[in-house]
Amino acid sequence: MRRALAALAAAWLPALAAAATPEDFERCNAAHPGEAGKADRLACFARLLGTQSVAAPVAAPVAGKEQEPVKLAPTDDYAVATQLNYFLPAFHSRNPSRVSASPTRPPVTERDRQPTEAKFRLDLRKRVARSLLTHDDDLWLEYTQVSHWQLWNAEGSRPFRESSYEPQATYTFRPQLLDALPGGGLVRNLGVAVNHNSNGRGGDGSRSWNRVIAQAYVGDDTANAQLRAWWHVRENDDDNPDIADHFGRADLTMRFALTPRTHLTLMGRHSLRGGDRNRGAIQADLAFSRPWTGDLRLHLQFFRGYGESLIDYNHLGTYYGIGFSLGSWQ
Repeated sequence: MRRALAALAAAWLPALAAAATPEDFERCNAAHPGEAGKADRLACFARLLGTQSVAAPVAAPVAGKEQEPVKLAPTDDYAVATQLNYFLPAFHSRNPSRVSASPTRPPVTERDRQPTEAKFRLDLRKRVARSLLTHDDDLWLEYTQVSHWQLWNAEGSRPFRESSYEPQATYTFRPQLLDALPGGGLVRNLGVAVNHNSNGRGGDGSRSWNRVIAQAYVGDDTANAQLRAWWHVRENDDDNPDIADHFGRADLTMRFALTPRTHLTLMGRHSLRGGDRNRGAIQADLAFSRPWTGDLRLHLQFFRGYGESLIDYNHLGTYYGIGFSLGSWQ
């Protein structure tokens, strides 16, 4: 084996190795044996060849033997969990709200609203800093937009009925002590976020709120979950002071890769209150594709509860949607 390595090393650069003999390379092998001496052995070869460094040889494929595929190291691009970007041309409400109001705003009437419309979601994020306070922390900027479009309402000029604009800054970190706890290895990260959510309207139709969110992200590439709880930062002239009693104060989102091309996402929200303040919502998203569709997936959605949109945050509704999604669910 040593003579084979010596002969291979001499064959790399024969022009430069003219002054060196196989015995010289053999002496390098003998002086620096085994894996522990690999670096010194290569340095010895380099001195014989008169070069600065020698790269480790790449093993040639063996005839008749199937080569193992290259495995990429996992990335942490999904350290902040996101949803799929989707477009649902058919999103149907079983009991659409025709009048929207809040304790501090008079009613807004939508008489021309049709129960079936289009809905789309755009979710963008960017890591802007690494290792701010510890070795394993990150700062992310995110933007999410969900719009409801009366696509099939030709008589009403197909207006965008409602849009939600949600910028967020998230700081994530992973304490090393988690590895010493039972099950701590499943924790991807912990995080704190500052979130603003608004429908961009003025006057009586304005709905907005600010939150400080604490979150934990656990799981692996086939099943993971994100648990969040938040505090509503109230304003002097709050558009919707009771939004947390309807939209909720915490949520849990679970994602499952049922197959490599079939992904299921389940979400549950709750107000964390009892009595007549006991409210929340559930949502299920199923996305699946075929080999020839790539990342484009058929997307099905079901929603039941409060807060499907900001303007209807205090309306209890049931919704069904079908369309297409694109991107990664992690």
